Amino acid sequence: MGLSINQALGMSEDIRSHSESYMLDTEIMLSFAISKTKEYLRAHGEHILTELQEQQFQHMLQRRKLGEPIAYIVGKKEFWKFEFDVDKNVLIPRPDTELIVEVILELTKNKTSLKLLDIGIGSGCIILSILREKKGFYGVGI
Repeated sequence: MGLSINQALGMSEDIRSHSESYMLDTEIMLSFAISKTKEYLRAHGEHILTELQEQQFQHMLQRRKLGEPIAYIVGKKEFWKFEFDVDKNVLIPRPDTELIVEVILELTKNKTSLKLLDIGIGSGCIILSILREKKGFYGVGI
């Protein structure tokens, strides 16, 4: 018999010593492995993972035990109101970096057009978040 969602969530203890947010990390990895929301996990604890889902989840747990960031494990990171692709070649956008977007949006709140240049963009989260908020703006990221 396979692993249930509740049993998989119980495996969060396996990464407790590797992460302060071990329960959230486990929910994120399990959600990713089974392509369901965290709300689904709570509502369907008896759901049994397929063999492939279980293998993927176990592999993700092992990567987390080795200290790999969740964003790299699942290949994405939320920033501002959006989700960005990340991997080992891109720095993970930090929550405090959202302050840059907030300040620029506040400083330009009365502008309908503006040209922006973002140098050293990485994931592109800063310039892309601004451009998504301000439809009349134009930007180049290098």
